[in-house]
Amino acid sequence: MSSPRTAAKSDEDDGSGVCRSMFCPKRYPDSVAPEYRWFQTWDTIQQMTKLVNHHFGELAWFAFHGVGDPHASVSRAVLFTLSRQLFGHKVSVLGTTPTAGLWFAAYVKTFRTLGGTLEALATMTEIFAFQINSILLLWAAGMLGAMAEAMNSATRSCILQHFSKEKNNHDVTLKENNQDNAGSTIGVLGGLIVVASINRAGGFNDQTLTGCCIVCFCLCMVHVWTNLASSLVLKIPPGTFFLRHCKTRRYVIVTSGNSLAAAADTLADERVEIFKLPSDQIFGKALMSTNEVWFDQDGQAAADPCAAQLDEDGQSIVLRGEKYQLEACTSLRSSKSASTLFFPPGWPVTMPKGFDAFAAYDLIGGITSTPRKLLHVFIYWKYVAGVGDASKGPAYACLLGLFGTSIGLVSGLISGVPILAENYDHRWLIPSYILTMIAEASNMIAMVFPLKWYLLINALGIPLASLSNIIRKAVYAEVDRRWASHPSVELIHLNLCKRNRATILNLLTSILCVWYSLHLVNSSIHPSLQGIFAVYVMLLLFDFAANFQKSKIASELLQNQNSYDYELTEMDHEPYQPQRRLGEQHGPGLSFSMKKFGMTLFLVMGEAAVYAGLVTTLSGNTNQLEPCTERCLQFKLISDQSSIPGTGMFPFPVRNGLDHQQLKDTCQDFGGLNCELLTASCSASVCEERRVRRMVEDRLSGSKSKTSFVVSIGVYSVLNLMHDVGLQARCLGPNDAVMLQILATLCLAVMAASALMWASGAMELFFSPVPVDSCGCYFRMADVPSIVALVLPLNLVIRLQGNVKQAMYAAIIESSCLRTVVFALPYHFIRNSKIHSEESLSQGSLLGVEGLGRGTGSSEPMPRLFDRFTRRESVKHWAQWLPFLAVGIVILPLLLSSSFIIYRVVDLVLSWLEASLSKFVTIDRSCGTIALFGVYSMILMQTLLVGYFLSGLHTLYFVLSMQLGKWPADPQLLARLPEAKPELRWALRLARRATTR
Repeated sequence: MSSPRTAAKSDEDDGSGVCRSMFCPKRYPDSVAPEYRWFQTWDTIQQMTKLVNHHFGELAWFAFHGVGDPHASVSRAVLFTLSRQLFGHKVSVLGTTPTAGLWFAAYVKTFRTLGGTLEALATMTEIFAFQINSILLLWAAGMLGAMAEAMNSATRSCILQHFSKEKNNHDVTLKENNQDNAGSTIGVLGGLIVVASINRAGGFNDQTLTGCCIVCFCLCMVHVWTNLASSLVLKIPPGTFFLRHCKTRRYVIVTSGNSLAAAADTLADERVEIFKLPSDQIFGKALMSTNEVWFDQDGQAAADPCAAQLDEDGQSIVLRGEKYQLEACTSLRSSKSASTLFFPPGWPVTMPKGFDAFAAYDLIGGITSTPRKLLHVFIYWKYVAGVGDASKGPAYACLLGLFGTSIGLVSGLISGVPILAENYDHRWLIPSYILTMIAEASNMIAMVFPLKWYLLINALGIPLASLSNIIRKAVYAEVDRRWASHPSVELIHLNLCKRNRATILNLLTSILCVWYSLHLVNSSIHPSLQGIFAVYVMLLLFDFAANFQKSKIASELLQNQNSYDYELTEMDHEPYQPQRRLGEQHGPGLSFSMKKFGMTLFLVMGEAAVYAGLVTTLSGNTNQLEPCTERCLQFKLISDQSSIPGTGMFPFPVRNGLDHQQLKDTCQDFGGLNCELLTASCSASVCEERRVRRMVEDRLSGSKSKTSFVVSIGVYSVLNLMHDVGLQARCLGPNDAVMLQILATLCLAVMAASALMWASGAMELFFSPVPVDSCGCYFRMADVPSIVALVLPLNLVIRLQGNVKQAMYAAIIESSCLRTVVFALPYHFIRNSKIHSEESLSQGSLLGVEGLGRGTGSSEPMPRLFDRFTRRESVKHWAQWLPFLAVGIVILPLLLSSSFIIYRVVDLVLSWLEASLSKFVTIDRSCGTIALFGVYSMILMQTLLVGYFLSGLHTLYFVLSMQLGKWPADPQLLARLPEAKPELRWALRLARRATTR
């Protein structure tokens, strides 16, 4: 802590000049680490050379993608861009594993230097890729750049935590951003001069390539050297370490009296303790073992953290007047401090309230990044950079990029002025996302306008993006500090886990986008601008909705001024009374009622008859079909026994009256497969005849999806019948009943998956051969039957989520519910059950151990039934994984069928809009636009399915985990869960005692 005089002097210096307040944190130098000044000096020079080098590398990047080449393809440029990103981000996962995180935190200086070197190497590799025209080198450059970004981001988190001595992450981040913008502005001015001279000299040729190589090599050397210099001045201690006495060279252990002693000769001694220096609990750093025990300056265990006597070099500590060396440790023996691939150490106990929802919304918003980038780069390469346009060139495209960068840097500096920046708090989060959405939309629109308008619109939109970016950087720096407030969680854990979650979840998104880019390469038909902008706006709104929820959670976190209390408090230790063993339990006699059995059978069979009858009727009735007199969409991913071949997942137009060559040419233009196998279509008049309709190939009646649906609904009905009859006859134990409910839910998941595949087949075209005319007729399902067929899987998926939730509830309370009967309960009767009262915490009322309406004074014993086939623990295990099993069963059929279903939905909607609004606006129904909607639906529908299933079930998963003893019944977690599920308070109260059964 600084003295009052020092603090007063710092405050006085803060107001002495604009430059100091602009580029130095408040109360500098006391508020940051001693080496902050020299580190930031070298780092600013590095940022300047890095940005200039990046734009020089862009010259080769643009030339490789065909900017200025009249024979280049826009689709090919898009494919190269996305494939480079795909390989880069997936390889970077190797650098974000928990083991890699331990190495990064232990050797910050080494890996920061290595990250800067890889950045420079990636830039040179890009230039060589153009020189020898190698796509492999281009991919290698992307991998090197992504790995460097992962290293730099991780080590930067450690450095930020090290510099923020007064928990001033917000201020340090703002001032660092100002420093980088100032240095980069100087570099961009130099880059503008060089690139402008290249453009005036005639563009990018072999001579300018050689000059760029020389300049880039020199800048790379400066970049590596300044990066090394900034790393060498750091005095940051390792993330985890052993303590070794500097004189005796012995390692420190924790004695039986909870004190530290240098008693171990080698690291092989299992008693050697691993330590860390958390810095969020106090001003400064406190010594703590990885088992979460604090130690004071005398080496004694302490109840609260106290400042450690760390040497100026950051590599040694003083205890009891003796110096101990910090020897980096890259492996942990304690599970408490072990991080997972996707969540910080000790999750969910170590994370404040709201982290799970925040991470989920972050993923939902981030999953749209690659689809948006695909649309953005398609427009950029075609209309701005000039791929395939001989009137433009790499230098021209690079100048436009430098123009946008310079505006962003200048506006970023203005946005970082202290008089503005000091007001950036959580209240600005939602406006910042609105500004970002406006900036992205305006940039997308500007790219299709002439050059003057493009520059003008970007000159107005880029400052909005810079302002919103600075606001989020500053606010989320403080948000991350709050998330990392537990001593076991560091900023590097949050950084790596966030990257891993986004990378793994976006894997499918990236693959689908690359697949669609490959389709654009093979097809001569591209989506229209109208379709691209419509999809882009939808993605922006989707992203904004997720960010809006994130902002609300972040605001609640920052408004809560109370520090999160992690001290474990003792719960009541009332002895838990276990249930009697099976041999000691005596259930009541059977209570079979033929009337109840008949009613249950009627309800179960009625439900099965409705679903099976609906599918059977739509499958075999040719009257539900209509001939393709006008345009129909042909798509088919998997070949079957029908005469229509598998032409691929992307649609192309088909109508009756086209000969074989016309169908083949249309199929090839749209990138279809097996085009030569298409049969010529007969005239429209022939296809209207009744005899032709009767000869339609019936591929739905005997399809595997229909058979699977009928079988699964039969098993589902039998399980429901056994479940309800067994409960009502009192011959089914509670856990046996829950297990039947779980099995029935899995059967419902199979039904939903089968219905999805069946519905996608129903959306495909049907064929009726006409041997006399050597042709055939194409049919599709009419509008109304199509809507019914589309609603069926949607209904089953919605029901499936409700059944999963009900089964998890049943496993928690160890009592199942009737599947065929719904009870209507009076409101005041439920209020009298006192579910919200404190007295019901241990007994339960609405859901609980004594049942609805039974108060604590009731002397009537509850009837006890014993389980014949299952155990309570195994049932809870099945219930815990039920949502993941259900999603796993449904998600692959949804992936395969979603685009086909969306093709028909979009075509129906657009045809209705065209019929209603054709006098006012032009509706684009082109197959290229519909294909774009279909591919993006494959991405969004998977996200919505996972979010819909898991958003409301993670709390139940936590409860089951604690009941099974997988997680400790942590008081803080138990205090948070009832807010989400108040009806389970009694189960949470008993959770800790349940683990001791």
